[in-house]
Amino acid sequence: MEQVAACTDVIAACSSTLRRLHLSCKLTSNDAPKLLAALAGAVDKFEALRELRIFSVCVRSAENMTLLGRVLSKCPQLELLQLQSCLETPHVARLMHELLGSATRLRVLLLDDNSLEDSSINSMVPLLLESRRIRVLDLSMNSLTHSAGSALGGLLAANKALIVGLDISMNELDDAGKAQADVWRRARSLSHSLIGCA
Repeated sequence: MEQVAACTDVIAACSSTLRRLHLSCKLTSNDAPKLLAALAGAVDKFEALRELRIFSVCVRSAENMTLLGRVLSKCPQLELLQLQSCLETPHVARLMHELLGSATRLRVLLLDDNSLEDSSINSMVPLLLESRRIRVLDLSMNSLTHSAGSALGGLLAANKALIVGLDISMNELDDAGKAQADVWRRARSLSHSLIGCA
C-alpha cells in the first residue's frame, strides 16, 4: 500500500510538461487498479509525455487493461512504451489494437519479461504490419517458441526497412526450423542498441 501511495503522490505532482514517467513498484492485481486509476485521473497532464515505462505493475485483468488503455489513448506524443512484468497473453491483442490506434508517434515498444506466448505475437504481427510505425521491438524474456518465430520472420521480411531493433533473447526459440533460425539471424544483424534506436 505504501508503494501505491508513493506512486500516486508522484503522479499527482506531475506537471503538464512532463516528458518521461517511469513507475517501478511490485503491485499485485489487487493494488494495480489504484495506480492505474491515478494515472487515468491525471491524463490531462500527459499531453507532452514521450516516454512511459511501467515495471512490475500487474495489468492482468480486463478492468486494469481498460484503465491502461484509457491512459495510453491520452498520450498523443508517446514515442516509447515499456511494460515490463505487467502483461499476460490474453490481453495483449486488445492492448495492441488500442495502442496502435491512438499512439500515432509510438516507435519503441518494449514488452520484455511478460511471459507472453506465441498467440500474443501471432495476433500482434498483423497490427504491427498495418501500423508500420514500430521501429524497435523488445520481446525478450517471454515464452515464445517456433510459432512466434515464424510470425516475427514474416514481420521482418515484410517490414525490414522500418524495424531497426528486435530483441527476442531469452525465449524458448530453437534452431529446429528455418523460420526460427531466420529470425535469430535477422535479429542479430539488426541494431541491438534499443536505446540508441529510440
